[in-house]
Amino acid sequence: MEGSKKKRLRKFTRRAIARDWKRNRVLYLMLLPMVVFFIVFAYLPMLHVAFVSFSDAAWVMNHSGMILWPHGFTLEGYKLVFGTKQLLSSYGNTFFYVFCATGLGMLVTVIAAPFTW
Repeated sequence: MEGSKKKRLRKFTRRAIARDWKRNRVLYLMLLPMVVFFIVFAYLPMLHVAFVSFSDAAWVMNHSGMILWPHGFTLEGYKLVFGTKQLLSSYGNTFFYVFCATGLGMLVTVIAAPFTW
């Protein structure tokens, strides 16, 4: 690679970030509603489910609305779920359905492929 110019990596300094913001301000502002939408409708529900899973069941049953922090931290729900014999059979059913559906989908695709042209 003699004679070729090496690409300079941009340093993320305060000045470079400010310059980038000034150049692309309109694009960032156009992107902002989509980011907010994604946070509100994707991340907050996932956080809610995670915090409910670690919260006290009695408190959760009497509470309405979003839970944004575990209340009465407990692992009782996880002990209950992982302590049942049905867990392994449910995993087995899931893998069976996934592999059968994947195999069937691939088979149908391979059979139908000659007829697509």
